[in-house]
Amino acid sequence: MNLLSIGNAAAELGHDDIRQGVVSALEKLGMRKKVLVIPPDFTRFHSHAGPVTGIIYQHYGKALTDVLPALGTHAPMSAREIETMYAGSG
Repeated sequence: MNLLSIGNAAAELGHDDIRQGVVSALEKLGMRKKVLVIPPDFTRFHSHAGPVTGIIYQHYGKALTDVLPALGTHAPMSAREIETMYAGSG
């Protein structure tokens, strides 16, 4: 199921573009009672996963019960990395 398709290889999406796209996709999914977000870890900081996680939190509020950074084979994120990645998200 494709919930969102915007831009192209040359497009530069700003924060408002990302917010609109994420909210549009979440609205298609509808409200949820319990939400788990699994973003990439700090090695993928430039993916905008931190701000996207914040947008998801703003949309679902307390229904977002857990955020589980996908660490894979990386070391756990430091407190500084968590604050940098998810600044203003909570």
